[in-house]
Amino acid sequence: MKAYLSFNLPDDRKAFMAAAKANDMAIALFEITSNLKRRAEWWLEGGDKTAGELLDYIFDEIHATVNEQGIDIDQLTE
Repeated sequence: MKAYLSFNLPDDRKAFMAAAKANDMAIALFEITSNLKRRAEWWLEGGDKTAGELLDYIFDEIHATVNEQGIDIDQLTE
């Protein structure tokens, strides 16, 4: 099976970038949904943490995962 996508650049740049980064986004989502909870639980075992510290940790991990996959959210959203 073959599929061809066609974009009218530069008008469709964001749609093109979303298609081009789809695999990277899937990898990032897999990492976040499969491993982040476990890493957060291990992080919490390190001592007393506040809810704010936990939120900061989780968002830092999400941003790190997205950055590791080379995903620039600004290129993908309007």
